[in-house]
Amino acid sequence: MKASAIGLTETELNVYKALLRMGSSLAADVIKSAQIHRATAYDVLNRLMEKGLAGYIIKNKKKYYNAATPGRIIEIFEEKKKKLETEEEEIKKSVKELEQIRLLEKKKDIAQIYSGKEGLKAVMQDILADGMDFMVIGGEVKFSDVLPIYTKHWAEAREKKGIYAKILTAKAKKSNWKYNSLKHLPEEYNFPSPTIIYGNKVAVILYEEPITIVSIESRQIADTYMGHFNLLWKTVSKN
Repeated sequence: MKASAIGLTETELNVYKALLRMGSSLAADVIKSAQIHRATAYDVLNRLMEKGLAGYIIKNKKKYYNAATPGRIIEIFEEKKKKLETEEEEIKKSVKELEQIRLLEKKKDIAQIYSGKEGLKAVMQDILADGMDFMVIGGEVKFSDVLPIYTKHWAEAREKKGIYAKILTAKAKKSNWKYNSLKHLPEEYNFPSPTIIYGNKVAVILYEEPITIVSIESRQIADTYMGHFNLLWKTVSKN
């Protein structure tokens, strides 16, 4: 018989067997029969009583220990089983509630406002951190016009990461950089404020003083802008 199978330690099982064999017994007799140290005997007997597998009576001012019927082990198992079933239901309920919170948070679109040159740097760094190709539509002003030195280092970092950019604009000059693919929009489709689409984000840059960037984190919105961009990309010729 494996002690752990019935929720006991080997010492507890030995003491329980000794009580079954001897019937009502003094602690000293239990210690001798179960061959355990006196220092641990009372602790083991107390644990068996807590589990409902032992009890005692007082006779002539002496404490006699006795074992509960083995059927009590089945009762304990059933009690544990019922407790586990209740805990399982509670866990399932908690997981369901947590999943609902996750889904609600997932659905939330996150909008952030950046301001000034530092705000522009933050968006540019975010593009690098995303590490994926990005798209730019519109804009008469480039990063390099506002942050010439910073943009040079940023461009070098972008090249090392192999991040490509597709650019649609009416005003920009032809780009000779191999990591840019540029197409010119007809003049009537010029958008003065550039919109950058990268990862699951869309950033709209307003270059008027102070520089303001509206960044929206939303898979759905990013996919929508990406779809519009790709449609325009197919309709104009490459310069």
